[in-house]
Amino acid sequence: MPTNNDVERVKDKYPGYTLQELNEGEILYRQNCATCHSLKHPALFTESQWEKIVPAEVIKVNKQNGNTIIDKDYQRVLLRYLVTMATSPSAK
Repeated sequence: MPTNNDVERVKDKYPGYTLQELNEGEILYRQNCATCHSLKHPALFTESQWEKIVPAEVIKVNKQNGNTIIDKDYQRVLLRYLVTMATSPSAK
């Protein structure tokens, strides 16, 4: 469960980032990624790995659904969620 501590931890990386945006990223992750496979714990991959994985998976999801259900803004929210939670102390 994302917390304000998670937002504080990445405030230099993502200025203006909010708990609401972090929670939106979690919702996107659960609603879209779980439709094709089990959810991976964010700490299983590094930031650079997520930066490659997310765009590729977004293309698959959009293609599978015949439209663009995840646009660039949603993709950014999803990626920030994964990167933030990958570095969470509880992820260790």
